[in-house]
Amino acid sequence: MTDGDAAVWHFTRRDGFWKPTRTPPADANLLWAVETLAISFGRRAYGVREFLEEVERVVSGDTPGPSVNTTTAFVRKRPDGAFELCDKYGQFVNTVLTARELTSILATLAATIEAG
Repeated sequence: MTDGDAAVWHFTRRDGFWKPTRTPPADANLLWAVETLAISFGRRAYGVREFLEEVERVVSGDTPGPSVNTTTAFVRKRPDGAFELCDKYGQFVNTVLTARELTSILATLAATIEAG
């Protein structure tokens, strides 16, 4: 599991993709996992917000399923309450995030897209 609960995420648009960075720095696999997840949303903040709402429902237990999918990746709630960010196409090694870090990533991405 990452130590990202206190992390600050940033996204920059380069070469048509949202490139994440994190303070403190994240390893290359985690950055690639987050970038891969972001690919599905393009420049659509509403898509990120809808995905975030679904994740929050999973966190609170208000949904029948333990996972939320995009076209490039999916997140699955684990029995310990953390989330596994899973790759659909072999682009990254599945990684584990706390619910807090995952929602922070998504909220930051949505705010960045909205800011233009």
